[in-house]
This record gives sequence, structure tokens and C-alpha cells, in this order.
Amino acid sequence: MVCDIEKFDKKYKNYFDCVTFFSTLHHFPDCRKVVRTTDFILKNGGIVWFVEPISINIQYLAYYFVKFYRILDFLV
Repeated sequence: MVCDIEKFDKKYKNYFDCVTFFSTLHHFPDCRKVVRTTDFILKNGGIVWFVEPISINIQYLAYYFVKFYRILDFLV
């Protein structure tokens, strides 16, 4: 399901097993509200996964390494 985390209906309380955020959390004006809503919609024992574009994030570094490598390959 793709949706707006800031506009969830009460019927989704304890509804999801897993919630993922890919490079999105830093775009919300109120991150605490997003985290509270995530807690509200997750089932007990549910998993939340945040991936943010910070320099120590290995996925972020790998993406830019591959991107840079492709640029070099194109230039040669």
C-alpha cells in the first residue's frame, strides 16, 4: 500500500506488519507525528524500516558508487 502517512484513518490501528520509508522521512515537517502514526498503525511486534540518504548509510553509498562508476564507464 502506498499512502500518505499523515492522513491515516482510525480503522488502520494495529493493521500493518511492516512499514517502510525510503528517503522520505526528512521531507515531513513533523517527523515526530510520522513516528507516532507509524506506531499507531503497526501491529504489536511490527517492523518499521527507515532508509535515509545520509553519508554513513551503506545503501546510499552503494547507489552513488554504482552511479559514479556508470558515468566513468560512459566517459571512457
